[in-house]
Amino acid sequence: MCLLAHIDKAAARHGSGGNSYSGTVAWHNSTRSRLALVNDELRHEKSNHGRMRDQPIKLAWSASGIPIPATFTRNEQTTLEREAADDAAVMACLRAAIAANSTVPAAHQGQFTAWHALAVLAEFPEAMKDGPTGKARFRESLMRLRRAGLVTEREYRTCHRNVRACLVPSDTP
Repeated sequence: MCLLAHIDKAAARHGSGGNSYSGTVAWHNSTRSRLALVNDELRHEKSNHGRMRDQPIKLAWSASGIPIPATFTRNEQTTLEREAADDAAVMACLRAAIAANSTVPAAHQGQFTAWHALAVLAEFPEAMKDGPTGKARFRESLMRLRRAGLVTEREYRTCHRNVRACLVPSDTP
């Protein structure tokens, strides 16, 4: 579980006595570990179970606005940006399929998978159409989206009354 919070404006303006939190101590006492993003640094301020990181992690901002460790190599940054672009493309394809009243199966294997359903769309990226490598990129992107909770499974009935699972964006009513 990840709890995100920010300090109030008064503490941000006037300081909070050396702490990056303010207000009730419940924010401090109820967590087992706390990280704080302060002036482009990620600081480890509390750890009940394990060693705390001594030095803050300096952050830089990628071209797409993603905070990344400043010590990332160019290759690592390129990979992060490619993954973000892949995820955005898969979400766009999924939304286009839903808008066209198409069902995107949740199946990982077989003759009709999510890849088969989305690969026919004009929005589908060319890089994901290329054989095993493209399919692997698609599956990795879909897994990241599912783990992030942006894509979920929903049950539906076929015309033969069989129960199947399809993929939908989490914000789909």
